[in-house]
Amino acid sequence: MKFLRQPLLCDECKKPIEEYAHGMIEWLEDGSAISEVRVVHNPAHSPTGRCYKHLYHAKRRELHLADILNNEALRKQLEITD
Repeated sequence: MKFLRQPLLCDECKKPIEEYAHGMIEWLEDGSAISEVRVVHNPAHSPTGRCYKHLYHAKRRELHLADILNNEALRKQLEITD
């Protein structure tokens, strides 16, 4: 389960994500199986320039953190809570 409590830290660089608009959720999805759910910086706000782990993985999915927060069904599916 992924918790979205402040301060919200990037799973890759471990630096704070200052605003929800600066964050992304990335995960791997194979049919109905979801794995490796990660909170990372949006590339435009990344202190390292790239915080994605699975950028070139064929099963990779991503959404803006703000979009996930407004979608209760997707939050449950990805096991994301406040």
